[in-house]
Amino acid sequence: MKSLLKLTVMLWIQSSLSGRYNEAHAALCKEELSAAINKFAIDMYMELSASHPGENVFFSPISITTALSMLMLGAKGETKSQMEDVLYTTGLKKCLHDTYQFFDKNLYGGVGGPILESANKLFPDQTLVVNGRFKRDIAKYYNATVEGLDYRDSAASRAIINAWVSKQTNTMIPSVLHPSSINSITVMVLINAIYFKGNWLNKFDISDTSVESFTTESGGKINVNMMYQEDLFNHYYDNDLKAQFLELPYVVGKNDGSVDIRMVIILPDAKDAINDLQNKLTHEKLAKALDELQYWPTPTYLHVPRFESRENYELHSILEAMGMDELFSASVNLDGFSTDPRVDVSTVLHEAAVVINENGTEASAVTNVIGGRSGYIPDPATVKCDRPFLFLIREVKEEVDGWAMKTIPGPILFFGKVSHPKEVQKAVCNGGNLDKCRDKCRIKCFEANKKRTDKAKKARNGKCPTWVGLMKAYKKCKIDCRVKECTNKC
Repeated sequence: MKSLLKLTVMLWIQSSLSGRYNEAHAALCKEELSAAINKFAIDMYMELSASHPGENVFFSPISITTALSMLMLGAKGETKSQMEDVLYTTGLKKCLHDTYQFFDKNLYGGVGGPILESANKLFPDQTLVVNGRFKRDIAKYYNATVEGLDYRDSAASRAIINAWVSKQTNTMIPSVLHPSSINSITVMVLINAIYFKGNWLNKFDISDTSVESFTTESGGKINVNMMYQEDLFNHYYDNDLKAQFLELPYVVGKNDGSVDIRMVIILPDAKDAINDLQNKLTHEKLAKALDELQYWPTPTYLHVPRFESRENYELHSILEAMGMDELFSASVNLDGFSTDPRVDVSTVLHEAAVVINENGTEASAVTNVIGGRSGYIPDPATVKCDRPFLFLIREVKEEVDGWAMKTIPGPILFFGKVSHPKEVQKAVCNGGNLDKCRDKCRIKCFEANKKRTDKAKKARNGKCPTWVGLMKAYKKCKIDCRVKECTNKC
């Protein structure tokens, strides 16, 4: 079965009336900034989950932090200090923006393997004088471009911004701004957009997807399309969190520039234990469990529901609660951005969309500012996601550590909770018809193999082909019939 995860995220902040790049140094800071982004991810998830009880949650930590870090280039005084505290970047003052530049050069736009792209753009009002150094810095560190707009014609400005976002997210976010999002007193929109698309390394077979029961966070039961596969996955059970961690890698390109991106599923033991998991989960516990994953390759029976969701959030109140209140007050200090007294930050919006199915993962996000392995193989594990679970998508890097490979954690790109997948009435493929198709195809294929075997036996004076050769031929029949002849008709 193939597997596809489709993902979209958008964040924007609205502002309305009222040295030299050192790659080696930035590479050393990458782990620190990744840890900071991941800490912020847990904080943000807890806030979103608490404010949206029983609902699906989905957002992009790296999209939000990128947009806010761009804005921080123009922040001063207490405004900047609060932003650094909430983003956990106080200790990264000397390499924060260098490291985002490192991400731009080494994390995004890799050749081969998953597609991971990020784009940044500033849309100031034509009457707003933006500090020249700010424009140079966002271009230098974030590869951001600038396009002035006339916000007196808010409909035309909105159309231009939406078209840019739609293009950057491969149409996953076609309308980031709505009629009420901006108006004639808007003076700036700063946007980060991120897009991801990858194929599972271990693909699901669509013919194994079946209708099964899922218990929602509210306790109700719904039927969902449940994907299934058996394979070797990194799997870890955390006794403290009472949850299983399973890693689903995406195909990595053969080129040096390709990035290694993986999904991690976090499944609590009990059907009603998602709140207990959230109450216990901290950045330290998450980091420990993610580190342990690399040491436990495990034969696994994996059941994951198809899932899709589009979420949008107003984040300014959440960021205020997290300690970034001055950014949204009359005393905000953005003099490094513009000394125009009209400038303040009125709104931070974030939109995210995700689709998980058999073919792989496609994801995008937009943020706008407006205004070592062991040889031991454990017993098989069963990971059946028939109840609410968490998931994240992160970048990692494998390095040689003595005699083994060690996984170096990178930033969390996307984080979410599946509380209520899409309810369905029937499977993606009609099971009965599919089975008949495969059976007929395999019989025909096996008969053809038998004829070739008899011919080979006669040519070799009665000696049969090797057992391995026969098994390969029969296995090819099964695969061809499943994928080429029958499954593709679904």
